[in-house]
Amino acid sequence: MQEGKTSLAHELHQWKDQAASESERRHQAEEEVHRLNLTIRAAQEHQQKLERQVKEWKLIAMRSKRSIVKYCQGVGRMLTVLEKLKSEPPVYTQDFSEMGSVAEEAATGPICLID
Repeated sequence: MQEGKTSLAHELHQWKDQAASESERRHQAEEEVHRLNLTIRAAQEHQQKLERQVKEWKLIAMRSKRSIVKYCQGVGRMLTVLEKLKSEPPVYTQDFSEMGSVAEEAATGPICLID
């Protein structure tokens, strides 16, 4: 009988040890899940921040492209006017010879091409 009690006590002790071990593993797993959830939230917040930045840069790029198009159109109109002025005889009686070099530089300047 004593041997049966000892055997049962030993088995009970093993079950308690196993339960404690499983409880510890469950606790560690819950901590890991919590840590991973925090990491996921941080990654999602970072992703949202990056998406906002991409939208902002797209807007800046679109505005810049519009500005470039307007600039190129303005330069084109100026070149057209300068070409007309160059081909027409001067109407002014004042000396505008100093402006000749500016007009030539504008006429030979870069031409903008926008995709």
